[in-house]
Amino acid sequence: DQYLKVALGMTGYQLFGSPETVAEKMRALHETGVDNAVVGFFDPHKAVPLMGEKVMPILKKMGLRN
Repeated sequence: DQYLKVALGMTGYQLFGSPETVAEKMRALHETGVDNAVVGFFDPHKAVPLMGEKVMPILKKMGLRN
């Protein structure tokens, strides 16, 4: 039952919003000690490029990515 909830994305910490909001939520997680995450996307064809083009540059400016 728990495996199915995870597989369907029905549990776990969810990040959504504008690129700025997602980056800020990731910074907040980092500040609590989280330094690695596994991410999944509802629509990876849209979300993966968006992460690379919009979110990652913000994370770099925050000093969270190289």
